[in-house]
Amino acid sequence: LDDGSVVVPTGDPQLLRVDGEGRRVFETRLPGPARSQAALAGGSIVVAAGEGLHWFGLEGALERSVDLGEPVVLGPVVTDTGDVLALSRGGVLHRVGLAGGHDRSELDVRPAPTSALALAPDGSLRFGTLDAGLLCVEPDGSERWRLDDHGPMAGELSVDAGGTTLVVSGRRELLAVAADGRVRWSVSVGRRTFAAPVLGADGTIYVATFGGFLQAWR
Repeated sequence: LDDGSVVVPTGDPQLLRVDGEGRRVFETRLPGPARSQAALAGGSIVVAAGEGLHWFGLEGALERSVDLGEPVVLGPVVTDTGDVLALSRGGVLHRVGLAGGHDRSELDVRPAPTSALALAPDGSLRFGTLDAGLLCVEPDGSERWRLDDHGPMAGELSVDAGGTTLVVSGRRELLAVAADGRVRWSVSVGRRTFAAPVLGADGTIYVATFGGFLQAWR
């Protein structure tokens, strides 16, 4: 958050907020297991727990819940208009509007539970799957492109300001995928990872891999 606080779901399950010095601000019970990170939606914190999405105030009070009818595996992410998007285990993209409303889109893919739902600057969504590689869809669920010739995309991913996706494939390659789905370049990192590549301010790409290694690429 703006004051340096960190908000994270725990395995208890609780929603925990600590300030920049590590002091506990609040710890609030969640209605079920949380399978992903929390997201900031205006002045609220939204988290997927159990079979729903839940909005909490910055001091930990529950403000709103929406029952999705199935557990979320990827997301939530929040659009510029305040809509919340999340992907369920069965490959259903859920969109919950800021003022209410709940839309569902069947994607007919198997999202990788260790991947992440990333929102690109143009509003499209990127995530890894077990059967269709890297998928890019519109917020309404319509497919824009897929990259399925580099094996499963089980790890988290990052999208830069130009719409380029950075991800490590199941073949242990660091890929830079342009906004139109073309592979700009790839390099072998030699090890598996589920962690998202981190893009530094100077253009360095950091990759943490299994075995306790940190790599830096230009």
